[in-house]
Amino acid sequence: MAPDAKKIAAPKWQDLDFLIVSQDDQLRFWARSVFRKAGAADVFSAPTGSEAPHILKTATADVILLDLFKEPRLAVRFVEHLRSLEHFATIPLILRIQSGDEKWVRAACQSGIQNVIRKPVAEAELLKRVAATITDPRPLVWTDNYVGKERRTPDPNF
Repeated sequence: MAPDAKKIAAPKWQDLDFLIVSQDDQLRFWARSVFRKAGAADVFSAPTGSEAPHILKTATADVILLDLFKEPRLAVRFVEHLRSLEHFATIPLILRIQSGDEKWVRAACQSGIQNVIRKPVAEAELLKRVAATITDPRPLVWTDNYVGKERRTPDPNF
């Protein structure tokens, strides 16, 4: 049985600021309420990837939840742009997708996302997946033989 999201030890929700980037107003409202209910320090949202950097100039984000845009290539470009900035190079980035977006997920994995959540997602599952991403923020990789967390470590004996 999966542990309840609030019982996952690592994240202290009250220490975390979230940024939600989605063109879907209902998703932004719902995710904001989920993170606030969990006790998040602050939750910001932007309807597009082009507006998100303006928010990030004055606000912090410890985790970014990115909804795959109507134009998926823009989402991939947004991920690439964030990863090119030193401050955002390691921030946990979670991509929310619909079934059928797999080719864009591969591109997003190569750009540096840490987790993928399929729509629809329940509140408890969202919190559980975000908590797991925070505790283990390794990027996802997608190869012909493997899809999942990067398994390489700095340990030469691994």
